[in-house]
Amino acid sequence: ADGQAFVGMIVGETGGSVTMVGADGTRRTFLRSDLATLRATGLSFMPDGLEKGLSKQDLADVIAFIGERASPPRDLPGVKASVIKPAADGSLYLWAWQCEVFGRAITFEVEDRNLGAWTRADDYAVWTVDVPAAGEYEVWLDYACADNAAGNTFIVSAEPGAPDAKTPTIIEAKTTGTGTWNDYRQRKVGTLMLKAGRQRVTFRSRGTIKGRLIDLRGLRLSAVEQ
Repeated sequence: ADGQAFVGMIVGETGGSVTMVGADGTRRTFLRSDLATLRATGLSFMPDGLEKGLSKQDLADVIAFIGERASPPRDLPGVKASVIKPAADGSLYLWAWQCEVFGRAITFEVEDRNLGAWTRADDYAVWTVDVPAAGEYEVWLDYACADNAAGNTFIVSAEPGAPDAKTPTIIEAKTTGTGTWNDYRQRKVGTLMLKAGRQRVTFRSRGTIKGRLIDLRGLRLSAVEQ
């Protein structure tokens, strides 16, 4: 009513007020009686054309960041998210029961202690790890995949490290068959550059899944000897 305008996203409403957050994070609450008009812009809150200046890695990080905050992790029997420390051999073992599970279809199969029923593109798992030293880490999967379901693309990503790092913080690969869903195998899928300290590692599909993606018992991150 005083002539000022505020553009933001509505994060709370009552019968007498509206709370909004601006693009810079500023939060303001307005009494409805003080508002001359309240209208939708019809535009996304994400800056227009943002993706044009982003690399593949940057875009993956943005999608992961938004996705992880869109909904809380699933509460599944047998799963208890925990911070993963290096084992005696220096490797980081990311077991299925230690992650945060997101999505509507994915579940934890207690008998085989794996993440299964992985049928939707919005299903994913996130581990919190304490990396002892920055460097390159080989990524190994402990998994099963029926031969007739092989060929789906998955992504393993870590939080960004140094911008000049030559080794990527994202791996993209396709599932390979192990025989049946009961046949587990270990397979190296690539190398990630990890920074030192606490960070999050994500496993997800890349796009639509044909049938089922994988039965995943865990990941192993092993430092590459320099």
